[in-house]
Amino acid sequence: MPAPTKAQIKPIIDGLFMSKQWTGERIGDLSDVIADSIAQSLNIFLGQGKVLPGIPAVVAPPPAAPVGSTVGPGFLMPPPAGGPNKGTIKPLIEGLFASKQFIGENISDLADVMADAIAQGIMLFTSMVKVASGIPIAGGITSAPGMFI
Repeated sequence: MPAPTKAQIKPIIDGLFMSKQWTGERIGDLSDVIADSIAQSLNIFLGQGKVLPGIPAVVAPPPAAPVGSTVGPGFLMPPPAGGPNKGTIKPLIEGLFASKQFIGENISDLADVMADAIAQGIMLFTSMVKVASGIPIAGGITSAPGMFI
């Protein structure tokens, strides 16, 4: 499943700005940067995300082919190995701000806050979500996708 796109996220950001009555000639550009930052970060996460090894499984004993299923949850690998961290996300956001010609002495601070928030969200996800048990095993390896719990 692909990550949400900027086009899917931007209307949410626009709606949140409207609900807080944030207006201005650059609010659309700011919304664009935020939506693009989130979308690209999630896309990186999906490309790097990994399930840690060691999911317990029960398989048929030899001489039968090793078939069975996982019987315990699997854990996700946290960033930076299992997804982007703040150090990866901040330059991306700074580039998006530069592309929209956002300048100012605190723009790097804003990029820092945004990168930290996104990275913390990914870290929380990887620490709280697990892969459900019951993934079929055939030939000694998983043979179907697992679900998150």
